[in-house]
Amino acid sequence: MFKVNGNQIEEFKLYLAKFIALKGISATREGVVASLKFLTTFIKEQLNGEVELLPTSTNPAIYTELRGKNSETVLLYGHYDVMEADDLGWQTPPFVLTEIAGRYYGRGCGDNKGQLLAQLLGIATYLREYGELPINLKILIEGQEEQGSRDLNKLVKKYQTSLLANIDYVLVIDGSKNVNGKNVIRLGNRGLLAFELGVKVATRDLHSGNFGNVSENAALKLIGYLNKCYDFRTKRVKIPEFYADIQPATTQELEWIKKLPLPQGQPGSNMAYYHKLMFEPTFNINGMQSGYTGAKLKTIIPHKAFVRCDCRLVWGQRPELIRRQLEQLYHEELARGELEIKFLAEIAPSKTDSSSPYLMELIKTIREVTGDCLIEPIMPGTVPNYVWTDTLKVPTFTVPFANFDQNNHSVNENISRQAFWNGIEIIYHFLERKKRYYGTNI
Repeated sequence: MFKVNGNQIEEFKLYLAKFIALKGISATREGVVASLKFLTTFIKEQLNGEVELLPTSTNPAIYTELRGKNSETVLLYGHYDVMEADDLGWQTPPFVLTEIAGRYYGRGCGDNKGQLLAQLLGIATYLREYGELPINLKILIEGQEEQGSRDLNKLVKKYQTSLLANIDYVLVIDGSKNVNGKNVIRLGNRGLLAFELGVKVATRDLHSGNFGNVSENAALKLIGYLNKCYDFRTKRVKIPEFYADIQPATTQELEWIKKLPLPQGQPGSNMAYYHKLMFEPTFNINGMQSGYTGAKLKTIIPHKAFVRCDCRLVWGQRPELIRRQLEQLYHEELARGELEIKFLAEIAPSKTDSSSPYLMELIKTIREVTGDCLIEPIMPGTVPNYVWTDTLKVPTFTVPFANFDQNNHSVNENISRQAFWNGIEIIYHFLERKKRYYGTNI
């Protein structure tokens, strides 16, 4: 069975070092052109593929199609853009690949350059051995993921009947392994609706002695509006129909979460823990601001206040419906100009049926390489997988290669050498299993 070894270790590390050094910062676009050139060259020289750059409002996406011997067609998705990084807090320069104690450190090692490169190196290594692919691979590499994939759905809709037609299923290579270090396959993710409520009652702050009881307090007024959409005593959302369409976990999904480890120090059962994370929506206040927040006392009546909230949505909930219901809930306040709502994010939840015939092949591939594979029915976080399941209408599996403690978006981002190598091996054996399945003599 193929394992990364010998000269490959240094060769693959060198590719990763070059890719990390190019930056490709999503927000500032620093290094984006160089990152595109690196990927274009790699795809042409190592995969024998032709590259098409797909324009967006900011950083373009990369598309290539690699023809195989059989009609089965899989789309591989990753992204080349990274978050910003400065030297503060890093133990190594963030854009210089550094190996320490079995880990590669650098911005993008985990999210997502290391995982993306593992995909490409797995394909390249297979092609070196066999010369031809057993199935068709379409590869879409996004450049806006760290901006919330703002144009991804538009892109998919534009090309769903051309470049992205006739896809059997999608593999999203992003995220982290399970907390216990085991590889996982995720069949879905929670969605997101984020919004801001704002109140303004005057043109400036007022003295609380001179104007108390005769002037409105923006902070108090905002708390009253919050109580209209969330019950802080029962911890229930009061937006009409918020819970109406939630779909319960299936018997199979409950069996899978029984096998997931409870994080160390977490009280209660793993069933209760993962059910709350995967199958129950949330209401979260992620920021509030009003009045004076300095070190000393300042007796004022705040003239404005705002709160930012996010709701993680589960399968069955529709963000566009909840948005309309929230607007209706505050219809009178909005009409009178007493309240302002800004919607900040709207991403639908995604889910692939657990009976998909492609799932078992993926499980067998990962177990063949790493010895084990857990199934997480739903990822608690939010990624735009709805573009595959709802727009393209194809099964979608998230298969993260990076270690759980990759520190993505933080200082000292890393990917373990073993995780990087295993990612390459998983793609290689995925293709080799397809070769055996189809009996392709190549």
